[in-house]
Amino acid sequence: MIIERNSQESFTLDLLRFPLAALVVLLHTAAPDSSDGFTYCLVHYVNAPIVQVAVPGFFLMSGYLFFAGKEEFGWMVYKKKIGKKVRSLLVPYIIWNYIALILGYGYSYYKSRTIGTVMPWNLMEILWAHGDGITATSTLGYEYPVIVSPIAGVLWFMRDLMMMMLCSIVSYHIIKRLKWGIFPILIILNVFKLGFPFVGFSLAAITFFHIGAFFSIHQIHVFEWLDKYKAIWLILWPLLVILQTIGGLYGYDLNSLNSLLLMCGVAFIFVLAYKIASYPNRGASLVARWGETSFFIYAFGNTLILWFVNKNVGYMLETVPYIGSFLNYEFLFVAKVVECVIVYYVMKRYAPRLLSILIGGRIK
Repeated sequence: MIIERNSQESFTLDLLRFPLAALVVLLHTAAPDSSDGFTYCLVHYVNAPIVQVAVPGFFLMSGYLFFAGKEEFGWMVYKKKIGKKVRSLLVPYIIWNYIALILGYGYSYYKSRTIGTVMPWNLMEILWAHGDGITATSTLGYEYPVIVSPIAGVLWFMRDLMMMMLCSIVSYHIIKRLKWGIFPILIILNVFKLGFPFVGFSLAAITFFHIGAFFSIHQIHVFEWLDKYKAIWLILWPLLVILQTIGGLYGYDLNSLNSLLLMCGVAFIFVLAYKIASYPNRGASLVARWGETSFFIYAFGNTLILWFVNKNVGYMLETVPYIGSFLNYEFLFVAKVVECVIVYYVMKRYAPRLLSILIGGRIK
């Protein structure tokens, strides 16, 4: 699969990066605890189905781009790609986790005059699994991790992505032989919750990375294919969101729809972005240009630095009668994204080498 520069497909990929990174920040923005009020409904019934497509969307894009290129995906190509990922993923992953560790020391000392129990040499806890995370029970009765994070919570995506890439030399041949047969397997894994019982192989990573890989390996332009069936995604995803929301309000457990909801949601935003890309304008071009900030927003946007910078303004907004919770929630989200963009471009201007290291050489 070859993605031509300046093509509609290339522009669509750029157009998706910034909004998806912003959605990751929104996903991790603290929501009000009370079950009453407009903000609670906004967070749990409006935003929730939207923000949940961000990480699966990134996994699909990563799988699609990883197998892009002219060469047959053999051992030499595999080694070359993995070698590049050391700089673009592994090094930033290690750095940002240790940044989180140091900031955690500062926060712990600020709150209790101790630095906590995680030491810099506890590599497994820092870089692999910090705590038990979120687990689920398979229909076969065993427990498996859904999300278990390293010490920098949001970086579980990078860890699982690297594991998918390490296994790509095997998955390539499976997808190449099975063709469309890979989809029933992925659906069965999700419907029956047949997750892998060890960290680093989340169902989200396995499912969406390999969906993206399928389209790239079989030379199918993912945006064109999804656009061909756009009526399905544009109707089905909103219907599923409404169904799940209404079911939740009346106490029905519709978690079995989650996998289908995510797949349709990712297809929905991909088709929407592809349509916007077909009618380029200044707004779309600006958002696409901001795509270069996406990795920095993802890694920096949920650090304790920004919490400390914004917390006092957030607490002040919380005291506003009637709309305080809403103002606090929206301010924390918007402020973090804006601050990330500002810091990114300041560093790009005055400390480009440091920025390049922090984001794996993704400076344009």
